[in-house]
Amino acid sequence: MPRLPSRVARPTSLCGLMGALGLLLTLGGCSPALDWRTLNPTEAPGLSMAFPCKPDMLSRPQALASLGQRAVQLTQWQCEADGIRWSLMRAQADTPEMRLQLLKALREGLGRNMSPPEGQEARLKRVADLKHPAGRTPHPDEGQYLIEGQLPRIDAPPAPMHAVLWQFSKGMDVYQLGAWHPTLRPDDPRLAPFAEGVNFRD
Repeated sequence: MPRLPSRVARPTSLCGLMGALGLLLTLGGCSPALDWRTLNPTEAPGLSMAFPCKPDMLSRPQALASLGQRAVQLTQWQCEADGIRWSLMRAQADTPEMRLQLLKALREGLGRNMSPPEGQEARLKRVADLKHPAGRTPHPDEGQYLIEGQLPRIDAPPAPMHAVLWQFSKGMDVYQLGAWHPTLRPDDPRLAPFAEGVNFRD
C-alpha cells in the first residue's frame, strides 16, 4: 500500500484528494481485519474518533467547484481494513456562509469523482438522519448519504464503488465520515462502531 505524504502545501482540486483515495482503493490488496483504536488528533482539537486501522493523514488546500474554485483547507485521515477504505475529512470554513455550503460541496465533489466521463453517473441519496456524534453543531444539511458510482482505474475500466457518508459540523468546521467498498450498504454492521465512535469534547 503506498503511503500518502503528511503535508502538501500546493492548492489542488477536490478530485486530486479523492483521486488519491481512488488510487489507493484500486491498488489495495489484502487488508487487515478490524483493529479498533481511539484517536485524538491535534489537527482537530476536541475531536475523538474511532478507526479500525491506523490512518494516514493528508492535509492541503483544495479548490471546490461548487464554491467557485475557492480553496478550502481539507484534512483527511484514511486507512484500509477488512476490504473497506475508512476516512474522515475535516473542512475549515472561514465564514458562516461557507460553513452552510461545505457539506453539499464535499458530497457533490465526491459524486462527480465517482462519475467517470465514459461511465454511468453516480447516484447520490440521503438515507438517514444522524444520531451521532455527540457535541456536534446543528447543520441543515447533515445526515447519512449513499453514493453508488464508479472509480477510475489505471489501465482498466472504471470499477464499481459505493460510498457511505455521514456529514456533520462543529462550529465553523464541517466533517465527512466515509466508508468505501464496491458493494457496501448503509446497514452493514461493520459501520456502526465507526459512525458511533466520533465525538466532540466540550
